[in-house]
Amino acid sequence: MSEDTRKEIFDAWGLTNDQRCRLLGLSPGSRASINEYATGKRPLPMKPDIVARTLHIATIYEILHASNLKRPDLADKWPTTPSIDLNGNRPVDLMQSLEMLARIRRWMESMSAY
Repeated sequence: MSEDTRKEIFDAWGLTNDQRCRLLGLSPGSRASINEYATGKRPLPMKPDIVARTLHIATIYEILHASNLKRPDLADKWPTTPSIDLNGNRPVDLMQSLEMLARIRRWMESMSAY
């Protein structure tokens, strides 16, 4: 996923820089680096974990938009909206590990015709 595409997805989802970094598996310790990674000004390290996370994020985004063709605004609100299907949790809060990103992606694929 390109830096522009990643920034576009995170902007559409309305994520904070800390949320963006947590989804990507980056440490929220260094504010300067977080801002550069989160805003797309600095390319992400090409580590397998980060590459896998970006692929899951892009797929989740595509599934959401394929399922909500007439209401893309609903697709973009889903990650930050508490979900009954996720025991009242917001998806963005659960998707902080690679394992949970993969589980949510698989769950979404099973729920859609994607």
